[in-house]
Amino acid sequence: MSHPAELEDSADPASALALITAPPRIDMDDLPGHIARGRRMRSQAIAAMAREIWDWLLRRPRRPVAEDALREEMLSALTAIRSSAEVLRDHPCITPGERSRFLGIVLDEEKRMERLLTHRFGRSDAI
Repeated sequence: MSHPAELEDSADPASALALITAPPRIDMDDLPGHIARGRRMRSQAIAAMAREIWDWLLRRPRRPVAEDALREEMLSALTAIRSSAEVLRDHPCITPGERSRFLGIVLDEEKRMERLLTHRFGRSDAI
């Protein structure tokens, strides 16, 4: 079974599925290390998703003014998500209050993006 630290840079879905379905035994002496690695992996996943959406938005052909405004709003939300994810990734020892604040930013910006897309494209279940 793979150790979570071994999966940090892995893009192999089978390894990730194996970790979810049969988690490894945790050495309780290294519990803080396991928690920090888990937080870092989650932050890296959020940052990677934000980068992919950012890159997609930048590659899109130019649209009319209304779509440019939507694009700018989406890029602004993604910037906030990326910045928060980077803080969570790069500073694993921040206080629980600070961690909660940055996670709140990520969740608020995600809701903002959903509202923007729903307003532009219609039903939220179509996203």
